[in-house]
Amino acid sequence: MMTIPVIALLRITQGPDFFGGQATTIVLLLLMSAFQLFFLFILGQYVARIYDETRDRPLYVVTDTTNLPDNPLAPYRGRGHTTYIVTDTTNIE
Repeated sequence: MMTIPVIALLRITQGPDFFGGQATTIVLLLLMSAFQLFFLFILGQYVARIYDETRDRPLYVVTDTTNLPDNPLAPYRGRGHTTYIVTDTTNIE
């Protein structure tokens, strides 16, 4: 709120051309902010993928198979432990 009186005082003392060239400054500021937000988005996507990878979940879960053994559980050996992935859901209640 203190900016408005300061700008009014500067316009009175410096003349009406006090803010000459401010449109260029504002456009450049908005452009640089857009670049920063875009690269922050890219960085966020990178961190999200790292987070998903560190949760040690399988890349996919198989729900239907063809011409494979009747074993309904397939072992997935992660980092130091084995997780079982359900591959056939017809006999599971």
